[in-house]
This record gives sequence, structure tokens and C-alpha cells, in this order.
Amino acid sequence: MHINGLKLYVTLISRRAIKRGGTQSYARGIDEDGNAGNYVETEQIILIKDYYFSFLMVRGSAPLFWKESKSSYGFVGVKCKGSTEENYAALKRHLCLVQKRGGFNEIFLLNLLAANKEEKKLV
Repeated sequence: MHINGLKLYVTLISRRAIKRGGTQSYARGIDEDGNAGNYVETEQIILIKDYYFSFLMVRGSAPLFWKESKSSYGFVGVKCKGSTEENYAALKRHLCLVQKRGGFNEIFLLNLLAANKEEKKLV
């Protein structure tokens, strides 16, 4: 595309993890190695003249040991499994994997499980 006389190239790439893939109903939470279910990286690469810019976003199941609580009326909430220490260790392994894969300076976690559907920065 052209913007203000500059030629701009945009590339969008999504990479799906091979570990813990599957439908949302079957790959939930995290495993002991730090692999979150349904993990996907989406990278946007922009080229302007000789300059490259990249933005990488990852998404996946909440990186904790958890299960969904249901009633006869449907989804009620999320219930954590395991101890706080086990969850913290698995989350730390997950964040280290994400940091290593993407080379991020900062990582922001958003809670998309809230009942009010409001995104909030967690860490």
C-alpha cells in the first residue's frame, strides 16, 4: 500500500503451537512444562523503506491449572486446581517460554475470563 507517497508492506503471520493444541473445550489451562492450551502467536511486520517494525501478540488459555465451573444454566466461572505454589511455578515457566520465543522486553497479561468481559492488565 502507499501512504503519503511511501510504499508500505504489511505482513501478518500466525503460528500455532504444536503442544496442547485442540479445541477450546479440550485444551484448557497449562501443563507442568509451562505450555498453555491453544497457544497462538500473531506477528505483524511492517516494512517502510529500509526499516522493519514488528509487533508480536500471543494468546492462549489462562496459564494456570484450572477447570471450568458449570451449572445447568451454562458457564459459571473458573476454578483453579493445584496449590498456589504449583500454579506460580507453571506460570513462571510459561512466561519464560514466551519471553524466550518472542524476545519481549515487557509482557502484559489480560484477563478475558471476567464475567463482565472487561479486559484488565493483570501483571
